[in-house]
Amino acid sequence: MSDLTLLVLTDVHFLHAAQALPSSVNRQCDLGVEMLRRAAKDARRLGGFDAVALLGDLLDGGRAPGVELDAAELARAVNEALGDVPRVVAPGNHDGDPQVLLSALGDRPGLHEVGGYRLYSFVDAWDASDVCRRPPSSMERFVEDARTGADKPLIVLQHNPLWPPIQSDYPYMLSDAERVMKAYAEAGVVLSLSGHYHHGQTLSVRAGVHYWTGGALSDSPFRYALVRLDGRALTIEERALKLPEDLPLWDVHAHTHYAYCSEDVTPQESIRRARLFGLSGVCLTEHSDQLYLTREECLSGRAFTDDDFWCAPRSDESERMPRYRAEVEPLRSDYVKLGVEIELDRVGRPALRAGHRQGWDLMMGAVHWIPGGVEGRSDHELCRAFMENTEAVLRSGVQVLAHPFRFFRRYKRPQPKELYRPVVEMLARCGAAAEINFHTNDPDVEFFAMCVRSGVKIALGSDAHNLLEVGDFYPHLELLRSAAHRHDVSDLVFHGPWA
Repeated sequence: MSDLTLLVLTDVHFLHAAQALPSSVNRQCDLGVEMLRRAAKDARRLGGFDAVALLGDLLDGGRAPGVELDAAELARAVNEALGDVPRVVAPGNHDGDPQVLLSALGDRPGLHEVGGYRLYSFVDAWDASDVCRRPPSSMERFVEDARTGADKPLIVLQHNPLWPPIQSDYPYMLSDAERVMKAYAEAGVVLSLSGHYHHGQTLSVRAGVHYWTGGALSDSPFRYALVRLDGRALTIEERALKLPEDLPLWDVHAHTHYAYCSEDVTPQESIRRARLFGLSGVCLTEHSDQLYLTREECLSGRAFTDDDFWCAPRSDESERMPRYRAEVEPLRSDYVKLGVEIELDRVGRPALRAGHRQGWDLMMGAVHWIPGGVEGRSDHELCRAFMENTEAVLRSGVQVLAHPFRFFRRYKRPQPKELYRPVVEMLARCGAAAEINFHTNDPDVEFFAMCVRSGVKIALGSDAHNLLEVGDFYPHLELLRSAAHRHDVSDLVFHGPWA
């Protein structure tokens, strides 16, 4: 029998179009779809999954007008984030009419067979006080269906927990839990999965059946789980999207809507996510050159190919630097810093006017292009030009080198590992940090291991052009820990000149 990995998501509490107030101030209901996408992204980094268990309260305004629109939006996100992997849904008390949710997600209650395993989902009933009861007819059907394929491991899914008991005035538990658990044991159920109780419950065993309750995706620390089965043997890896509280981390590279390459980022929403996902602070770091260009001028590349471009009179439309500063300056605080990402123009000057070099909390240097371009040049010529640009950028006084060596990945050229040591030496001489950056990038742990050994600080940057990237630092931490060969890396991290 093959293994099976289940991605388990519960209590998303998504609310957007439905005409209802969030059921709790602690729930990030408007971010439900985004939380789902983040969980799927994180799970794929950990090796992926074979099926998805959705344990109810996926919606928050299930009884409100407009819930059908929320169900449709949730379904689109599920399709985009989870692809065509099988999904099994057990509706919850906040989902309203279960058929609305099941229809939107293309599922039905009952028996599902996935990769040699049986997954059985229930649609339970709640009264006006949220007391949950399972119709006897549902259990009769379950007992009959459980006889089918009895040689295959059986996993059951429902919204309300069954075991262990929860002492609370609120009716978290399935009211007829004893009758249900007796039937589970007689049917040889391997694992019972539940949601509803937002704190979650650790794995426990009763009468040979494993019981587990997942933590809510809607509440901090925004949890999901990967359940791995090998026949009747199982492990559960619980994950939190929020970063560890014991490790202070700054995002030194978050873009704004002033970047022509941005998607949906705004300063306010990036700051909100930085706080939600446990960052110690965020630096809004914008492309300096784009603050002097119209979108058309930026796309043309003339600013970096025409010697006289910066000398020509600029239009009011292109002079965005004053507008940018006026918009972001009021946001500056102990938690929010302001920076610029600088590269060199055709004649080796920083693309930042002399009068605009003051007043930033952070100066970041980057190599996105080289004079003369890439076309028709050998790998050796590109390496030489790259090193010249990198050295000039570092000499300009920047405190962080953005996404080292991503230049070669962008232009589909071999990564020149022989340049790692010289760049590390440049960073050490200039006292600049090297940035771990996964935005359209695959940083090499070998380079950062050299940085660690040479005492070069490591900056963490989302390079966020999309809100999904803000606060998503688990890959950064994993790479840095691998580079350092230890778990505690707090002494290696660059916290900014303001620290």
